[in-house]
Amino acid sequence: MKQLTTIILLFLAASCKVPLPKEPTDGMEQIPHPILLSKQAEKILVKNDTVYRNNKKYSGFLYQLQSGSHDIFSMEGYYNGLLTGVCKKWYPNRRLMEERLYNEGKQQSFWDNGHKRFEFIASNDIYEGELKE
Repeated sequence: MKQLTTIILLFLAASCKVPLPKEPTDGMEQIPHPILLSKQAEKILVKNDTVYRNNKKYSGFLYQLQSGSHDIFSMEGYYNGLLTGVCKKWYPNRRLMEERLYNEGKQQSFWDNGHKRFEFIASNDIYEGELKE
């Protein structure tokens, strides 16, 4: 009986392990210590699709406001100067216009009434699978 109890306790202890986070691979980078800045900030510079801040590749989030408003038009994630993670854009009526999941290659777009406009998955900037429109 004592052996059975020990085996059960060992089994329970082994099954309660918290899985370790996966190592970043193939664009699955996490943005370390993210900061949030306006895309129009003084020290933000975009060269050839790479974002720099103070002459260093930028890691963090950039937002852009709607023209003449305090509402957000877009929010983009960057790691080491390149787009990564989730990027979103909104219409002036605050409905989601576009959502890109760079790590998964998924992009979806919506009309201003909220209905889905299109959805696709891309791998290495090429459509993969079905384009739903």
